[in-house]
Amino acid sequence: MTTTWWNSGSVKRGDYATGLEALHVDLAVDSDAPRDALENLIAMSERACYVLSGLDRPPQPTLNVEVNGEPF
Repeated sequence: MTTTWWNSGSVKRGDYATGLEALHVDLAVDSDAPRDALENLIAMSERACYVLSGLDRPPQPTLNVEVNGEPF
């Protein structure tokens, strides 16, 4: 898996932002299985991938911050 990220702005100015621009997943299979079995394997691999699933159906993110061991 490879990713490409973007960022802009400045932390000092308070306008810094970053995000995921692209994600590429490569799946290589060496097999002499029939095509229909490979299609099923590939489909199940895609459905079982945590990263692809999380991006396809993103959860609501949460952020918990502590400063000096105390909730902030």
